Amino acid sequence: MASRSWRSTSPWPPADEIWLGEAKKTSALGDNHRDTKRELCKLLDGCRTVAAHRLILATAAPEWNTVTTTVVRRELHGLRTADKYVPDIYLLTAVGSSVPALELLTPAQG
Repeated sequence: MASRSWRSTSPWPPADEIWLGEAKKTSALGDNHRDTKRELCKLLDGCRTVAAHRLILATAAPEWNTVTTTVVRRELHGLRTADKYVPDIYLLTAVGSSVPALELLTPAQG
């Protein structure tokens, strides 16, 4: 019998999987494009250091701002194109509300 991925059998990751996260009250990871990229690079460095499988960016805001999602998507695309280590990145929004949402981020194309 073939083994199945945890994604197909359980909503919870295996106990040996590492997730790192960052939580913000606002919808921005940084004040501008440069700050956002710097903060993201710090988080990705932390993921590499501990070999994290996933990075979760959480905010109390209803959605992440466009600068943040654009920077993260571009960086994700660049790292994958260069065949470098990159964790799966999730965006969690509306933390603390009655309708939080979790989205697996996909890289920007081009």
